Parts: sequence; structure tokens; C-alpha cells
Amino acid sequence: MEIEVAIQRLEAAELTILPRIKPSGEGWITIARAIDPIDEGDGIGSLVDGSIIFYQDGNWVFRKWDWVPGPGYDDIDFRNENLEVILNVAIEYYFGEPILIDNWILPLHKHPEWSATRLPVVIESAKRITVTEWDVIRAPYTQRRWQLHPQGTLVEIFACLFNPITNSQYPDLTLYLRRDLAEAFIVDRGV
Repeated sequence: MEIEVAIQRLEAAELTILPRIKPSGEGWITIARAIDPIDEGDGIGSLVDGSIIFYQDGNWVFRKWDWVPGPGYDDIDFRNENLEVILNVAIEYYFGEPILIDNWILPLHKHPEWSATRLPVVIESAKRITVTEWDVIRAPYTQRRWQLHPQGTLVEIFACLFNPITNSQYPDLTLYLRRDLAEAFIVDRGV
């Protein structure tokens, strides 16, 4: 798939596209839901919900990064050699819907690295704990995460990051799902 076809497909999905060519000649596509003008007279604007697609080291990359230093819960740096796969991931990220597993509202559309078949297994194995227990468990992960910046890989950082997942029936329960799906905890705030 050529980059022009990719741009057309993203525009057909009603995303705002700013194509760019890097000095190396590689493709670079900036994506946003919209552009908010900063000053009507100068043409300068602010991207709304922006992300990028680019080519690097033999792979296409879809990157959406909102947290500093990041990554945040839904920040993504997804790589694949196939541009069509990357386009599907980008469109799903913007327009997909969370899925429901055992009343947990999971943003699978924002996590192509997550396995839909693995999620129920991880949720089933989640240990139910109190807020105090969660604070003790989370502390070394948080410390390790900060030690990794800025040299750590995403794999290393994801092993220290827990996504909070809400429950559709029980608002006092929060599932903390480790970003790499290696473990999970259910924190009961009502206890």
C-alpha cells in the first residue's frame, strides 16, 4: 500500500491528515480528529487528539502519545511491517469501542498489543485486594518505572504500568491490569 492510498483511507474515516516527508524521504503522516485554530488570522492551529504514522527501521509505526514523559494508560507505539495493519490499528484506536468482559469495560480498541483471548484469563486470575494493599503493591512498580526513564524500552515500562479498568456494575471496584497482561488486581474502594 502506498502512502497516498493510506492518506485517502484516513481522510475517508473523517480524520484530519497532515502528510509530511521526512528529510530521509520516508513517509510521515500526522493524524488528528480536528485542528482548533489558535489565531484565525495566521493559520496556526492546535491538533485535537493527535497521533502519527511513520516508517522506521523496516516497520510502520502508529504512535499516539499524550502523557509526559509517558507512556500513559492508552499511549501507543505499535509497529508492523504492513502499512495496512497500521491503518487498521489507527482507525480502530479512534473509532473503536471498549469491550465488556465480566462487567469490566476494557479499551481493547486502544491496545492492539492485548489479546482478546488472554484478557479473560488474566481477569479471572486477578487478586482482590484493599486500597492499602494496592498502594503497597504498586509502589515498587512506580519506582521501577521512574528508574527506567528515559532509557527503558516500552516492554520494560509496560511491565511497570497498570491500567485502571472500571466495572459497569460495581463502581467501587477497579481492575488494575498490568499493561503487558502479566498480572491484575481488583481493588475494592468500598472496603
